[in-house]
Amino acid sequence: SSIFKKIKVVLKKILIIGSSSKMAKDFIKSNHDLHKLILVGRKSKYKLEDFLKSNSKIKNDYNAILFFIGKFIKNYENLNSSIQTINFEFLKKCIYKNFTNYKKNKRPIKFIVITSLDSIFPNTNSLEYSVSKAASSHMILNFQKFHKETKINYFDIQPGAVKTTMLRKKTGNAMNTTEITKTIDYILRLDDQTSLFPIRLFPKKNSYSKY
Repeated sequence: SSIFKKIKVVLKKILIIGSSSKMAKDFIKSNHDLHKLILVGRKSKYKLEDFLKSNSKIKNDYNAILFFIGKFIKNYENLNSSIQTINFEFLKKCIYKNFTNYKKNKRPIKFIVITSLDSIFPNTNSLEYSVSKAASSHMILNFQKFHKETKINYFDIQPGAVKTTMLRKKTGNAMNTTEITKTIDYILRLDDQTSLFPIRLFPKKNSYSKY
């Protein structure tokens, strides 16, 4: 026998929604040869509406969904932009669509969402961003409860400052996107019967205050 032992990798089919984001690109770069990745995004073959439509051409046999869609606008206390639609409504539509798909082909599905620590702590640069992320995190918790008897498992990753295009001006310490990838990799390796409370990651030297 060969002195080299071939490592057996259990491939997963993963739907990546918001594939043009910097965090998504880091995950794709690290995992393109480990899993089958279906990219959904503005610059990808499939757009969000292609996933949501009733006659979607995306095959209903994926094992996980990674939701990276997010938008930040520095609009302080204003509540009249598209942030709520993009950060909350799109997620809601994807959750409903995934549940419809699940009922047609019942199998374990991990639905992993990247929200933000701003769902807990105030962000005075954008009240609407904070509110939309809080709504998203609470929705994820509720669907985890609603779908407890199904094979769908929801995970909420709530990072603090991350070095992405949204954080153009670094005002403090920020994590590398690789930290998000490593967290997702950990979740994907978990048993299908294991759940987690919201996962909060932040730069060690940063402080967060509610007041």
